[in-house]
Amino acid sequence: MVALPLPSRYSRRSHSREAPIDLNTVPSPKQTSRFGFDSVSDDTGGAKSSDDVFTELGLWLGGLVSFLDPANRLVDEHDKGGIDRTKEFRIVLAALKKSAKMAFEVEGSLRNSESGENVLNATEAADLSGSLREQVILGESHLASGRIDLSLWSTWTRSLRSRLSVEPVERLISAAESVVSEDMPEAVARLLGSGGLPKKWDTDLKLVIPRIATVMGYLRIVRLMLDLDAPLKTSILMFAKVDDLMRQLTMFINNRLQRFADDTDALFGSLDAAAYTASIELRKVHSNELKGLVDIRPTPLVYARIETAYSLLNDSLQMTLVNFVQLVDHAVEPTDVFPNLLTKEQQSIQLRENMWHLLQTVQKAEQDPDSCPSEAIRRELTDFRDKNLYFLFYKDMETVDRFIEEVLITGEKKDLVPILHRFGAYLETLLGQVNMRVVLANHPFEQLERQAHELMI
Repeated sequence: MVALPLPSRYSRRSHSREAPIDLNTVPSPKQTSRFGFDSVSDDTGGAKSSDDVFTELGLWLGGLVSFLDPANRLVDEHDKGGIDRTKEFRIVLAALKKSAKMAFEVEGSLRNSESGENVLNATEAADLSGSLREQVILGESHLASGRIDLSLWSTWTRSLRSRLSVEPVERLISAAESVVSEDMPEAVARLLGSGGLPKKWDTDLKLVIPRIATVMGYLRIVRLMLDLDAPLKTSILMFAKVDDLMRQLTMFINNRLQRFADDTDALFGSLDAAAYTASIELRKVHSNELKGLVDIRPTPLVYARIETAYSLLNDSLQMTLVNFVQLVDHAVEPTDVFPNLLTKEQQSIQLRENMWHLLQTVQKAEQDPDSCPSEAIRRELTDFRDKNLYFLFYKDMETVDRFIEEVLITGEKKDLVPILHRFGAYLETLLGQVNMRVVLANHPFEQLERQAHELMI
């Protein structure tokens, strides 16, 4: 089982794809955790903090509650009228099995706990574990009977919602969200705890920033699933909760802005930008990446959609936190708050530069094939693929690689021109998307700006 990283282990990554958290960092035997439990054993026989198990269980249950909500926007109505819910049923059942396993570990931990202050008592943990196992058995029985129609789906999810709408479960979810709400970069934590905030900003920032950290806590589970190559469709539960939390955050900020005394205040502009960015990115992710995800079968496509959805939301939230820090200290750079952004920034600058040169080569070869030696084109394409391909999102890597392969195997120049035309058009669009990455906000690209100016003239 994967343990969710806690606040003391804020991840600082050093390459483009975020590295897994060090799962070997565990407390010594019988160490009492933040939740008041002693350590438990993981599947390999080593000790694993009960903090991690409880936090992860609480977040998974939070995701389940949001996904099962009838107002959940991530459950699509199928072309057949939304009658067949087998795919959604399988996703919920997989999440239930994972949660039941963690709840069983929690139950065992509490039986052996020497602490008197626990989020759940032994009886509550046993009831939760038993309830989840019952729902798993019932779900397996329903699944074995054949297709899950809308009536059965509604009945089962209504029963499951009632099992999860109990005070101990709500308490566990609240405790887990409290833990991840404190999991923020050192610069942000220092900002909130130093007492150096202007008095007029103090209340708003201390209410908004922990909410953003909570959203990023749910997204961190998605990142771990991507890093560990875990089955990804259950991550839609995390996105359902993120959708809920970000809409609540946007509503909270908008309500606060309506009562803001001075709309020329710097915080007003930052809060307004945060609400606008959150709504835009959420709409983009919902309509482009997560829509219809439960119906997608090819694993690479599922990975590509999930990775893109995660990156769009996480990057925008990171930059929102950076903007809040820069309100107080203008000298702070984004990489001071999130050190992993430095690597992303350097890779994105390199990718944009090399993609621009590749685009010029492709367009020149398309317009005058005889002026460009085939070997030179092949060498530049191969070099780009070997050195820059992995700086792209997964969903773009395959398309670029396929175009490059098609050019490399095409011998006749008359056959090559239409391929180069399509490749050039695709590269031009992709370059525009790369240039919009948040890490490049302070790095304008002169060539693209000049080209845009020439088009306007």
